[in-house]
Amino acid sequence: MSAAAASRLPQLLELCKRRSILLPSYALYNGLRGALDYGPLGVELKRALLNEWWRAVVDARDDVHGVDTPILTPCDVLRASGHEAGFCDPLVDCRLTRERFRADKAGPLLPSLRWRVPISAPDKGKAREWEKVIRERIVPGAKVTRDGRVVYVHLASRPKAPPADDTSIAKMAESLCIPCPGYAEPSSNSPFLTEPRAFNLMFRTHMGAGEIDPTATADTSASAAAGPVGTPVYLRPETAQGIFANFPLLYRAAGKPMLPFGVAQYGKSFRNEIRTEKSVFRTCEFEQLELEYFVAPDTAAAEQWLDRWKHWRLAWWRAYAVNGGQQAGEGEDANVFRLRPHAADELAHYAKACFDVEYRFPWGWGEVEGVANRGEHDLRQHANAVRSLAGIEVPCSVDGNGKMRKGVPWVIESSAGLNRACLVYLLDAYTVDASAEAKEAGDGNGEAARTYLRLHPRIAPVQAAVMPLQRDQKLIDTARKLSRQLRLAGIRTTLDVTGASIGRRYARQDETGTPWCLTIDFDTETDSCVTLRERDSMLQTRVSLETAASVLRTRLDETGFVPPLD
Repeated sequence: MSAAAASRLPQLLELCKRRSILLPSYALYNGLRGALDYGPLGVELKRALLNEWWRAVVDARDDVHGVDTPILTPCDVLRASGHEAGFCDPLVDCRLTRERFRADKAGPLLPSLRWRVPISAPDKGKAREWEKVIRERIVPGAKVTRDGRVVYVHLASRPKAPPADDTSIAKMAESLCIPCPGYAEPSSNSPFLTEPRAFNLMFRTHMGAGEIDPTATADTSASAAAGPVGTPVYLRPETAQGIFANFPLLYRAAGKPMLPFGVAQYGKSFRNEIRTEKSVFRTCEFEQLELEYFVAPDTAAAEQWLDRWKHWRLAWWRAYAVNGGQQAGEGEDANVFRLRPHAADELAHYAKACFDVEYRFPWGWGEVEGVANRGEHDLRQHANAVRSLAGIEVPCSVDGNGKMRKGVPWVIESSAGLNRACLVYLLDAYTVDASAEAKEAGDGNGEAARTYLRLHPRIAPVQAAVMPLQRDQKLIDTARKLSRQLRLAGIRTTLDVTGASIGRRYARQDETGTPWCLTIDFDTETDSCVTLRERDSMLQTRVSLETAASVLRTRLDETGFVPPLD
């Protein structure tokens, strides 16, 4: 990863904090790790992305219906789905740093060419402490040296060749007289690790008066509810189970349609992540955008719909990216979004096949949405749990004699994270232009580079900023009337009547991704026109006051994702 790529996220987060897009939560109490507030502009970005998703998945289709199910989920539901037993990540503790992390997300142990393992401490004092701990407690008798904030553990024996792959790295660690799986603690490169163990990611709580009984199970929850202890429940780890567990009623509410048909839902989910990281990329509380699309229980039909939905969803992500998700380069290097199939050992316990839509983050490719064939697993599991197929077996096809065949539908699932989508498009839009023309626009005196967000107009937190050229009451009154017209046209609008220069106000709107600025000047009274400034090109044109709202509304309506016909 280049230095420019490594600095991209910190620079963006500094801008987001300065412009109140993302803010630290509970700041008076030193915050909460992995928790961030969406400020006034951040919540508008999130709402705009939600609306675009709903527009593409629900409003543009006649076979998908919406639903909203509870966050609190009975233990029985998640036991039947397999989450209680299988919704786990491999947890590893570092014996040196006391950090915890996921074994499957850790990088390889990084060796040194001088046959020693470098361990990076946060500061020199911590390095001195770690040096003592390693020498006295973890590997007594080992040769340990220190250089600044880096501690070196020297190998007891040197292999014949420098370590080049996971196997030779593991052999190198063996010469330290410690077990090593070939990976290290991500932040320090410490190889002193515990064995991986399963860690269930679900948050457990209780409903009703009283305290939760740690020994209570779903079998005893009914009696517990009547006693002094509450009924144990989970905060849902995904929104999907609320759909599956209520399938008979949802199918009836949809008019008992022939397959395929879908149910979409958005809302909060909770996972007790071992390690939150990279702003809102991985947090314990997040918002999901999920579609459960029920198809005939047929392998060919399921594969066909999986193929359609994975390409439709990839096209949706690209539609709102800068240049349609294309950057300078050739082939795959030019794409910032891609589809990646899951290997057999990656599949979740419920999936027959899965594809990830991935984005090229500054630290590498990362998942932004999963499109999976869940088969009949979920509906079948819930039917087995309640010992009834009533309402779950539905008409699926017509046989050669004209008789309707019933079966348990298969499910094609599309699941995205709204918080991660916000981060994706902020990173994608973040632009620093150091050209002479851009510098002049950046701070008005040609010294600072121009920094702006090239957000797609449909997802920009503010779509139009109206501003009088000066703080003249006549100009302000005209600006207020225009901003009201824009709002009534469904355009997210802000009115800027501050005393800053027009150049600084333009720069402020550029930083928050506002695509258009409309300036009321002293000529407006005579020609009934305003200056329309474009964010990306900085071009300025005159448009009529009467048509300004319709001009911007037309530009918005001509962009965005257009769902294809089935």
